Amino acid sequence: MNAAVLRRAFSALAEQRVWLVANASKAPCNRQGAPLEGWVSKGATLEQALGFIDGSRVVGVGLNLSLARGLLVIDLDDVLTEDGRLESGFAVHWLHRRPTYAEVSRSRRGLHIVYTLPPDAAPLSVRAREIEAYAHTPRFMLLTGELHPYGTLLLADAPDELLTELRQHRPEPQPKTSAATAQRGAGEAFSFTDFVRSAPAGERNNRLFWAACRLAERGLALADAETLLLPAALAAGLSEREIRASIASAFKQPSRARDATTFREGVRPDLPSAADVLNRWRSR
Repeated sequence: MNAAVLRRAFSALAEQRVWLVANASKAPCNRQGAPLEGWVSKGATLEQALGFIDGSRVVGVGLNLSLARGLLVIDLDDVLTEDGRLESGFAVHWLHRRPTYAEVSRSRRGLHIVYTLPPDAAPLSVRAREIEAYAHTPRFMLLTGELHPYGTLLLADAPDELLTELRQHRPEPQPKTSAATAQRGAGEAFSFTDFVRSAPAGERNNRLFWAACRLAERGLALADAETLLLPAALAAGLSEREIRASIASAFKQPSRARDATTFREGVRPDLPSAADVLNRWRSR
């Protein structure tokens, strides 16, 4: 990791508490290298984060994109050859058209590209086979500071055309499900995230488990379900450990058991399809 490059390229964010440290699994961790609960709402300054690195339990620093407003991070896997040659037409096109910060990933096969956005820009989350892109979303991005020859130390504004292309990018295929939506109160749209976030005390785990079962039976991946439900459940007051355990438990249930799952209020609202909710959340 090249700390000097990170200090220069991200000088505008250095004093903001948007930095986290990572363990060898590239996951946000505490100073002892253990998984950091509730990391989506936590952060340190860049210098504080760099000071926690010990090379064994804590191996790097990165950005908490739920707090680091005004950044678009593009993550491309398997686009660099062993000699560092870039084999991504997408990356070559945009880095030539609008040069910006670009670094070699920890695997040395991937590339991270970072542009700036207006702080009030809409969230973006694209996860497809060949590209991932995130802005203003609960995502941790481990950085290396190893500048690629196509990259610069100056973060450039994201071109509007790039944002349009990313927002039109198709995520990995999801099972086709009904586009039905349910209503709550005077016509308020009711989604899985609303359902979990608004859970009263005593119903939070039950609602989270029920929503996770619905996502699982519709074919979503565990990681996608966590991405969708984690922020809502944290807002409801559950800990990250409780949330992950409940979602994992739902995904381990046989399909017949999931179908029978209800929450204690005894109501099974006609919620939107999981794919509809996830895609709408990604395109906000």
